Amino acid sequence: MCSGAPILIADLENTNAETLELGIRILLREARLQRAAVYLHDFDAINEKVRGFLLGKIEKHDGIVFVPSKKEFCLRKPTIDVEIPHPDYLSRLGMWKSLLGEFEGVDELSSRFRFGRNKVVSALESARNKAKFRNPANPSLTLDDLYEGCRAQSSSVPFSLKITPKYIWDDLVLPADKMEQLREVCSHVKHYTEVHEGWGFAKHSSANCLNVLFSSPSGTGKTMAAEILAHELRLNLYKIDLRCGKQIHWRDGEESNQDFQRCRGVQRRIVFRRSRRYIREKN
Repeated sequence: MCSGAPILIADLENTNAETLELGIRILLREARLQRAAVYLHDFDAINEKVRGFLLGKIEKHDGIVFVPSKKEFCLRKPTIDVEIPHPDYLSRLGMWKSLLGEFEGVDELSSRFRFGRNKVVSALESARNKAKFRNPANPSLTLDDLYEGCRAQSSSVPFSLKITPKYIWDDLVLPADKMEQLREVCSHVKHYTEVHEGWGFAKHSSANCLNVLFSSPSGTGKTMAAEILAHELRLNLYKIDLRCGKQIHWRDGEESNQDFQRCRGVQRRIVFRRSRRYIREKN
């Protein structure tokens, strides 16, 4: 902290109601004794009951508490809301260059993966470990290593099955105009940052992602096409089969939105299978 005061970090990801009460009491006691601030890591990961208990304790605490959250809540004590956006492309590029120098391909990584510094460092460490495992005598880092390290930072997608893309363009048989459409999708993703950041289109557009709808009879190559796009762009691919919708506990809109918000930061392709029939039945 700029004042020189220490800070205590509480990791709430695996906290439950049984261990929280004692843990919070000890944490806030130590914060008073050390005159330290408190940072509640993964605050949004705890359930509503535990969150309410924790907020009650924060209201009674007379020190500084940092609560990183995408949710709105009210406290009966003075609070300051600070919005911290994702780093933009140039900031991400600067992070990668500060760690790798003029490594060929860092512009691609900065464009495809919207990471903060911690994830950039973790991705780089994972990539270096892969290079050492491949050749301990000469652990030369490659762009493929870096892509794999970045993909490893991806959080899971709710109700999904992760697919390892194996197909390439030569495996897909489609009319020329359909193939051209798929290649345009690839070009859109590859040149998104150049167009939006470099050419200034971001100021005139609120769209920050690309949605592609495949519609055709079963067995004609929709999933294969998605795999080819993911393979070409070196992105993770997840499949959600909506035929299982009746067996899945579908949560309310707010909670489902929170699930997918946690997936932000890493570009990926998500395939919804049998979506037309499922949506028709739900409506």
